[in-house]
Amino acid sequence: MTRHPRNPARAILAVAVTVGLVFALGGCSTTPIEISRTAAERSQGVIESSIRTDQDRRMDAQRHPAEFLQFAQLRPGMQVLDVSAGAGYTSQLLALAAGPTGKVWAQRAQPGAALAKRLVDHPQANLVPVTAAVEDPVPAEVPKLDLITLVSARAGADITVGKTLHRIDEAVVLAEVPKAGFVLEAEGGFLRNAADTREQSSLGAKIPTDKFALRFVKP
Repeated sequence: MTRHPRNPARAILAVAVTVGLVFALGGCSTTPIEISRTAAERSQGVIESSIRTDQDRRMDAQRHPAEFLQFAQLRPGMQVLDVSAGAGYTSQLLALAAGPTGKVWAQRAQPGAALAKRLVDHPQANLVPVTAAVEDPVPAEVPKLDLITLVSARAGADITVGKTLHRIDEAVVLAEVPKAGFVLEAEGGFLRNAADTREQSSLGAKIPTDKFALRFVKP
């Protein structure tokens, strides 16, 4: 993928996704059964990794990591950006799934103690913390990205709530991403929770947050 100039418009497109934005993946979108089985087995291996914390495993019931990894079509070797990475739950899953030939940049607006401790306890060479503003989260050294992740916000909220709520409105994603030439390929409902009003920060939420899952591809 050709890199675009670094500017606010591009930053909006870069962060405007929730579970997965898949760039320029070739081949048929229908996956053969044997390949799907391999992907499922690979996802399960990631989830069972011994480096994941007990807290992560408790969160699995609400975060649905197997469905997330398979919906995002994450494969070894992918280059991934996790926006507003928090304590690194998702970032570590992505890095484990991307494997040693892939790389994950975990973006935060400020350095995070929990993410730093995670990497001290279990160093991962392919998981790199990035301190950058949410308006321009893409590290300068990244030649291309295959996948970007971010959490969702209340309907009608503008892009600035990403700073405070760590969320984005689904309508923003659906309106902005196609402007960059991407086509919506699939939607997933495995992270929905109608009880979440999406008005509070996704960090430290008392209930499972309501998230949308959209997968975009470039024809």
